[in-house]
Amino acid sequence: MANSGSEKRRRRPKKNILVHLGPDFISDLPDNIIEDILQRLSIRESARTSVLARKWRYKWWARTQVIFDENCMKPSTRKILTQNFANTISCILGQHQGPIHNFKLSVVYCNIADAKQYIHEWLDILSKKGVRNLALVNYIGRSIGVGDSLYACEHLEVLKLRHWSLKVPDSFISFKYLKDLYLQKIKLKSDEFKSLTSRCPLLEKLTVIGIGTHCLEVHCSKLQYLNVQGVFDELRIDNNEHLKFLLIDQSESISLFGNLWPRVKENFTLNTVFASLQSIKSLEVWSHTLQYFAIGGQIPMSLPTILNCVKDISMSINIKDLDQISAAFCLIRSSPNLIRLRIGEWLGPVEYNAVDDVAKFWEDHNKHICCLDHLSTVEMEQSTCAGFGVEFINYIQQNSPSLERITVEVQDRIPDAEVMLFKHNLQNNGGSTLAEVEVTKTTKCVFFN
Repeated sequence: MANSGSEKRRRRPKKNILVHLGPDFISDLPDNIIEDILQRLSIRESARTSVLARKWRYKWWARTQVIFDENCMKPSTRKILTQNFANTISCILGQHQGPIHNFKLSVVYCNIADAKQYIHEWLDILSKKGVRNLALVNYIGRSIGVGDSLYACEHLEVLKLRHWSLKVPDSFISFKYLKDLYLQKIKLKSDEFKSLTSRCPLLEKLTVIGIGTHCLEVHCSKLQYLNVQGVFDELRIDNNEHLKFLLIDQSESISLFGNLWPRVKENFTLNTVFASLQSIKSLEVWSHTLQYFAIGGQIPMSLPTILNCVKDISMSINIKDLDQISAAFCLIRSSPNLIRLRIGEWLGPVEYNAVDDVAKFWEDHNKHICCLDHLSTVEMEQSTCAGFGVEFINYIQQNSPSLERITVEVQDRIPDAEVMLFKHNLQNNGGSTLAEVEVTKTTKCVFFN
């Protein structure tokens, strides 16, 4: 009996429990909040939101930001533009509803033969959807032609291209809204580069890295920021009264390009490059750029046109090359309102300098009046605590009465005793006696061939 009673208790039907569901917050979210959430997700993640609620089902098709990168690829094909991935992009763009303001494709390389056809198809769709920010990034492999569809994207404000081939058609009128242009490893002829940049009336920021031309002519009346890197024998910057920032980086030694010497000597000089740059406030000169400026030998003590607006100069110098030091001094002397000076000292191939030549060099420069009344901060990196590097910083000290702070990074291999002596000499070198001197060691090592 006891067993049968317990069986009945076990078989007793369960009571139905009513669950009171709260409000459906996900479905009730405003459209602008849903759009903001989707913009923060990758394409793969945003597609998964279709299962959240009926209201979300097709929302991701209308997102204004469409990005295809490693976050939306399978791990096995990550960062490779395969045939399947290209078909997926075509499908998504073909079914997309509404405008696309921001589009980015970032792959390591294209693994399909008809990539050019796909790019043309995608750009054609994007041009009709009013794309404003466009980035096509291809890291390695062959340069693929972008095609004329790019120039139909008339609403572009930001354009970034890496490792593509460009040809500017005769029918192209302008990118009338473009403000930011980034070109890296682009196959582009000199006249087409000039034509492209000059047809961007509102262009404010231009970055050019390793494009396939040795002659760069920039004619952009609104340009404020210019960053040029690579190997080039001519740089002409005209009609630039708004330019505030200039970075020049000759990334390879001129000794590797003997055929460029005559053109560099004639066209890439301090006088030609800085002929009409009176408005710049910040100047950066990196890698082998001073070597290119010095190739002609006849380096002026200062520029014919004074750079009155320059407040900040950063440059790297082969401290064993007197011609490069002369070029550096020329830029410094031509900037009487300089406030901050940053020098990267590096050791290039050993330069032979006769004792008499060295003595005359410093005698000539010490006689030349250099008034850096506003210079307050000097930073020097990779110092060897010896040779021309010491003379260089001593010269700056002697001509900077308002100097407040000197920071020097010394190579780690330098003995502590030499570092202490170097610091002592800086503190007792004359010039501004109020300048604070800080000397630290670094393990960084810079060497350019």
